[in-house]
Formats: sequence, C-alpha cells, structure tokens
Amino acid sequence: MRKKAWTFGILTGLLLSVLCPFTVQAQIASPQAFQNLSWKMVKEESIETEHGVVQSICATDDYIVCLENVLDGSGQPDIVKAYYRNDKDKNGNPVKQYSLAMQVQETDYEHANGMAYNPNTNEIAVSLYTSYQKENRGCLFIMDADTLKFKRKVKVTDSYNILGIGYDSANDRYVIQTNADGGYQFKILNNEFQVTEDLGDLGGYAGDGNYQDLCVTEDYVLNFPLTLFSGNGDFLNVYSLSEKKLLYYEKLDFQFEDHVTSDEPESICELDPGVFLAVVNVTLSDGTKKVRLYRMEVPYQYEVEVKVQVGEDKPSVSRKTVLRGEAFDAEYPEKEGCRIASVKIDKKEIDLEKYQSKYTLKSVQGAHTISIVYEKKLAMWKIILPVCVGVVLLSAGFVFYLR
Repeated sequence: MRKKAWTFGILTGLLLSVLCPFTVQAQIASPQAFQNLSWKMVKEESIETEHGVVQSICATDDYIVCLENVLDGSGQPDIVKAYYRNDKDKNGNPVKQYSLAMQVQETDYEHANGMAYNPNTNEIAVSLYTSYQKENRGCLFIMDADTLKFKRKVKVTDSYNILGIGYDSANDRYVIQTNADGGYQFKILNNEFQVTEDLGDLGGYAGDGNYQDLCVTEDYVLNFPLTLFSGNGDFLNVYSLSEKKLLYYEKLDFQFEDHVTSDEPESICELDPGVFLAVVNVTLSDGTKKVRLYRMEVPYQYEVEVKVQVGEDKPSVSRKTVLRGEAFDAEYPEKEGCRIASVKIDKKEIDLEKYQSKYTLKSVQGAHTISIVYEKKLAMWKIILPVCVGVVLLSAGFVFYLR
C-alpha cells in the first residue's frame, strides 16, 4: 500500500511539473554570489551623541532608515533617521540621494540591534536585543514606516531576547535570531509574529561570540558576527533557509583608509534585487566617530523568454538566464518560405528596417519577453492561378457579351 502511494505521489509530482512548469524570472546567480564582494562607501556622517552607536538599518520604498542607540540602559529616546533612498521623493520631487529626509527622537528602543521592513503593513519591526525594562523581554517594537514613530509592542516570548530580524517578502514571514538566552538560534515567525519553526543554532564565524542584525534575501540569511574586539577583521555569514545550515563565511574588505583605527559592521539590508547596503561604525585616528553606508552588488541573473511563432504553427518558447549588465542578442534569421512579420521586446515593436536580423539588449537590468513572428510566403502558383482564372473568366464574359 505504501509503495503504491509513494509511486502515485511521484507520478503526480511529475505531471504537475509538466502542466505547471516553475520558472524563475530573477534570482541571485548562485550560493557563491556573496564571495569576493566589492564595497563602495556612499555616505559618511557624524554620530549624533557622545555614546551613540548606529545599530541597525533597513530600506523602505522611499527611505533608508538608520537607528542610533543613544546609550544602553539610560532610558533616553534613541534617534531614528531616514535618508532618501532615490534621487526623487515619494511625490516625484528631485532630492539628493542619501540626504537626510526625516529625523525622530521619541522612543527608547533598548539596544536597537535590528530592523526589518514589511511593505504589506508599511511597518518596521525593531529587535531590541536587551531588556533593561523587564517588560520588554522577548518583545519587538513596531514603528510606522512613514512617520518613524512607535506604534505598538509585540510580545514574542518570555524565554529570550531577539538579536536580529529580517523580513522574507516571498513568504510573508520573519526570520529572527535569538540572543545567548535562546542559544543564538534562528527561528521563523509568521506575519503575526508567532514562532512557526525552529531552525536551531546554524553556527557561523563566531568572532567575539555574538552577532549583529540579519538580512533575508531569497533563500539566504546574512549576518555580521561581532568582531570588534578580536582584531581578526570583518566577516559575513551566509546561511541557507532551505538547507538549514551555514553555507560559508566570507572575510570582508571595506577598503578603509589608514586613518580608520577600528570599525564595526552592524547591519545589512537589501535595496534592490541583489543590491545591498551595510552600516558600519568607524573610529578615526583623531578619535572622532563616524557612521558610514557601504553599497555592494552580487551577481544577479534575469530570465529572457523568447517566443517564436511561424505561421499557424505552435509557437516555440525558450528561456535563458542572463547576468545583470550583460548583453543579449535576439536573433531572427531568414527562414525559407517565410518573412519576418514583427519583433516585440516586452510588447514594444521594434523597427525591422533598422534591425533587420538581430536586436541586442545592451545591458540587461530586468526580465524580458521577446516575441518573434514569421509569416509564410504564398507560393507563386497560388498567386498566378487566381490571376489566370480571373483573366479566363473576364475573357469568357466579354465573348458572351459580344455574342
């Protein structure tokens, strides 16, 4: 009985895969994409307060949001800053990218160790890490993404505090990492902040024995281990959610100048598919403290679908993946007995006089659909025969008329 059920399950799966083929239009090129990273500094700014440390970062549709912890355990309100993510604001007005858009200082977010933006609710979940106020143990603070103001508190557990948090948009869920009280375990929360799965302690480069905030992108979870005191450099841990394991850890090079005496990568977020931003606190040789934003891209691939229709025949469809920034040639050579009728790129018809046998997408920056239509030429006899018949009929009619 079990063998029959097992066989039936396999056959059903195969049938579904044929009837409902799964295609990925865009994705990170491979699990190795986070190796050999190149970071570029896009912003540097002074820390606001004497003991302040920017602990976490996230990206909303319009802003890059940074949270500066003013002083642990002091009860003082922390500083939330929003910088323009793009060169236009949400109303379409031109602005300077990465310039300050808004600043709010009303709420004490404890250590403010992590943030995650949920576009479905337009809220930012803040993981506190500490609980100097006992009632905050195991809580998340929820912030309005437009006003940057505190909305409510959510109790997840009484057993541990939450170290880092990331939002998995594809599955509408959160991934958290617990503090030491929970064994630094990763857990999955649903969109109501209820624990649905324990992933366990997935390890990683431990550094000083603690971790910073985390980021979820596709099947991957990224976090920085704390390495401020070990002096071994900066690292990025890369985990797989589906495999429930650490894939590898990568040593980082932010290309610091000589006058940086110490640094601490705190948090990472995804700006666009495969494009990430990290917040790093640095101390300069003169003792001043700065916060920097570093941008990096990983190899990212998009799907290009090519559909070719020849006359009334069933169209053929092929799909190819192309790395972002690479070129792709859409070729439509002559076919015997046919003429090219139309070529459309994403439903936009191209000029066949200008592009007679090939059109090149010079720098692929997204998924594309290419439609190529051939029309069959009429055979010569199909043209001559109706003409001849017409001539005969006209002649016969004329003779009949004369008679």
